[in-house]
Amino acid sequence: MLFRSTIRLGEHDLDNELDCQRLSDGMQRCADPPQNFDIEEVITHDQYDSPIRLRNDIALVRLSRPANLTTFVSPLCLPFGQREEQFVGERPWAVGFGLTSAL
Repeated sequence: MLFRSTIRLGEHDLDNELDCQRLSDGMQRCADPPQNFDIEEVITHDQYDSPIRLRNDIALVRLSRPANLTTFVSPLCLPFGQREEQFVGERPWAVGFGLTSAL
């Protein structure tokens, strides 16, 4: 069976067409519509250990076209040359989370 994967950027709530937040002054702020991309290439870490141990569980994904950068879609910069001990006690940001199959 062949599965077709896509990437969606800027999505937050799958239950709503637009992702909006009501502000304290009663106004509403809405995100730009999400962007959908085909996957052109996936490059996995050469020392990926297994789906069980999850060591080096990271990959680069080349999108089929450039993303439109917005307030809700921006690049993530990974630390370079730093050891994981330097991040003990720090608050991380989650990125790239989402569904891996259709509901």
